[in-house]
Amino acid sequence: MFAAGYAEGALTHRRIHEHYWNTRSYFFGKVPTAIQLASAARVYSFLGQNIQWMRSQVASSFPRRNDTMYWSMVGGVLAQLDGLVQGYNAHRSVDDSSLSELDFLFLNADGDMQNLIARTMPAATDAATVVSLTKPSTANFKCSALVRVLPHDLLWGHATWDTYTALNKVFKHYDLPLPRSPPRHSNDSATFRDSVAFSDDSPSHHGQNHKHDEARREPGARRRISMSSSPGYLSSVDDWYLLDSGLGVMETTNGNYNASLAATITPHAFNSGTYNNQWMVLDTSRFANGTLLAHGLTLLEQLPGDIVVGDVSAVVNAQGYWASYNIPYFEHIYNKSGIAAMASTDSSWSHQDCARAKIFRRDAPHVQSIAHLKRLMRYSNNYHHDPLSLGDPGRAIAARYDLATNPSEFALSGAIDAKVTSVRSARRLECDAVLGPSNDDQPTFVWTDKWTELAMHKGQPTAFNFSFTRMRHFDHLPAIDSHDASLEDGPAT
Repeated sequence: MFAAGYAEGALTHRRIHEHYWNTRSYFFGKVPTAIQLASAARVYSFLGQNIQWMRSQVASSFPRRNDTMYWSMVGGVLAQLDGLVQGYNAHRSVDDSSLSELDFLFLNADGDMQNLIARTMPAATDAATVVSLTKPSTANFKCSALVRVLPHDLLWGHATWDTYTALNKVFKHYDLPLPRSPPRHSNDSATFRDSVAFSDDSPSHHGQNHKHDEARREPGARRRISMSSSPGYLSSVDDWYLLDSGLGVMETTNGNYNASLAATITPHAFNSGTYNNQWMVLDTSRFANGTLLAHGLTLLEQLPGDIVVGDVSAVVNAQGYWASYNIPYFEHIYNKSGIAAMASTDSSWSHQDCARAKIFRRDAPHVQSIAHLKRLMRYSNNYHHDPLSLGDPGRAIAARYDLATNPSEFALSGAIDAKVTSVRSARRLECDAVLGPSNDDQPTFVWTDKWTELAMHKGQPTAFNFSFTRMRHFDHLPAIDSHDASLEDGPAT
């Protein structure tokens, strides 16, 4: 795992440098003020405490076998992080700044950052400072996602919403050694930990020992993952994953507007309530004859100190699709997060009546192919003419806030990509993806002087006029004919 991280740090060091400074400037200013520097120091202190706690957990013994296996996996990821830091610093240009472990933790906590900035503020912070540091509340509107069930296929897609400073993207295909299972009869935690080992980098999983190697892993643990991501990240953060276990995983951010819950956020926990999302786990093995079987789509929603999980396959089958758009589905999370109270006075927060709910309800049933799905996930905006958008470029599946009448710092936000796939393609860790704000119905986004004054965009092209591109895991390249039809040529079965 360390070697994998080192190789990534060495090979992508320039991209990491660019993305770090773009991200740092977004959260803490291009020319940081004393207030912004103090905020950054508090966040870094939190992250430092958190990684110290994680390392102590990895070094500990646990009475439960699952706990030991979990922390062994975390230890592998931390080794990958260590390699990433060292690989970057060993190979960076002399003109590029060195980055510490905490700098990389900051990058990887991108999705958590607004929660962490708010959580680490002094209690007496004035309202104006809170707003300036945490960004507008609508910044938690991050991502649109759709699952579509057809008689012949299962399709899904995701559009990441983020600041345009985050347009430095990398689509990653990981093939990583994960901890092997210890003997099933082992009950002693110390013996168990000693027996946990990481698979070597031998070619066994490509050759005749593959099945034997698979049998020694924990059920569900996999080596091969394809994901949309960013330089320096060890996870997707968008989030969009295809796993060789047959799972497709994605999320949209829910946000938390219940200030009383913030106190439960602590650096001494692995999920205490930052980056609160609606997670969707799609099991392609549970799709048959145009129907999602039980547990075909599992939904998980979280808040500080609270998680609700449920099977929504029946809902998908009944309406033909599942749409996700930053508003909780489960009533408990919807109410406790404070979003229900906000919806009582503003339909933008209503699960049923917000603009994207209505657009998906109108348009999702018409998605009959990958080409249709691409069009919907890039649908920004025919906002001048679509009655559901109310003339607002943010009320769309793929928002373009830069087109707003009154530009602001938040105007440099919106949908920055799209990814789509089908059952057959996902099982090969394959999808089609496109980078940049949607330009299907609107002008291509260009970094003009007006926008450059607002935000840093190191390493990015001036204009984002790209088309969908096939993303394929290298394991599947030899088996794919060069004349294989494009996903958009028709539905995959």
